[in-house]
Amino acid sequence: MDDWANLLPPGSVVKGSLPETQDPAELVSDMLEIDLPDGRTIDVGWVPEHDPAGSYRVVAYRDYWHRHTAVAWTRDRAEVVRTVSALARGED
Repeated sequence: MDDWANLLPPGSVVKGSLPETQDPAELVSDMLEIDLPDGRTIDVGWVPEHDPAGSYRVVAYRDYWHRHTAVAWTRDRAEVVRTVSALARGED
């Protein structure tokens, strides 16, 4: 389990989780959503759902999902954690 409290700014709200395994049953499009105190949201999901050949999609946005400020794709869970942490610090 990730220690989001040490990776995110104080006041961040974490909804969901990032599974430790790539079990197809856990590869869903809505895994993790983080609301940051500055009004941005980071959304993490797997695309396409339940497909082991897919990838994590990390999207940062403000106000509306379709107004992305950053998008990243990776198959590496550790890279997702690094990307989320960097985006939360404003490094997009």
